Amino acid sequence: MSPSSHKCFCRVRPQEPHGHPCSSPRSSPVQPYFHFVRDGTLYLVYELCDGGDLHSILAARFQTSGFMEESEALSLMRQVLKGVHYLHSTLGVAHRDLSLENVLLSRGVCKITDFGLSTDARKVCEGGQVGKDFYMAPEVVAGERYNPALADVWSLGIMWFIMLTGSPLVSLASPSEKAFTAVERHGVGAVIDVWGHSDRISRDTISVLEKMLQTDPRRRIRLDQVLAHPLFSTIVE
Repeated sequence: MSPSSHKCFCRVRPQEPHGHPCSSPRSSPVQPYFHFVRDGTLYLVYELCDGGDLHSILAARFQTSGFMEESEALSLMRQVLKGVHYLHSTLGVAHRDLSLENVLLSRGVCKITDFGLSTDARKVCEGGQVGKDFYMAPEVVAGERYNPALADVWSLGIMWFIMLTGSPLVSLASPSEKAFTAVERHGVGAVIDVWGHSDRISRDTISVLEKMLQTDPRRRIRLDQVLAHPLFSTIVE
């Protein structure tokens, strides 16, 4: 970006924060405050989220007290799900790089960040791998044309799975990976059982995870259907 191309932005400009008339601050992306250009570089200033990111918080939890309780994971995931649903349905944006690292916390409130790979949620993507290996949907890994909103649902399912088990479901959602072929054949519930977590993760949670982590995107549940599940309607924020 050259200085001459952005002379008109040399003064600090406030940003209008995104709002949703039907949502709480718990369901919003990190808010932009202002931007400015200095020495030809564009700087974006966002709200301070000093609570760390979900990945760091989860890592610290496993080192001290062990697994995250299902109820806590549900509460956090509901915030993230609502935030991504707001992106999809109101802003028309698919994130395409959803991960625990890209959810920050501010006073216990989840904030979605890092939109460098985001795209139009209503358009089919032509292929190409984007995102982090652990979180990429099978159709993205395969380089197929894909629905980015449904790819986001897979990534959200992986986030939730990691919060509950402490490990990613697969290193890469590709038929070349033995773990992935096992998921294709037996489902996520079988993995949870083999890993010894079925006694601490409810049937309802496993059922929703199974639907979010369908390897065939045509069979994958939509985000609005996830949020409509009774599992999330019982949570009080």
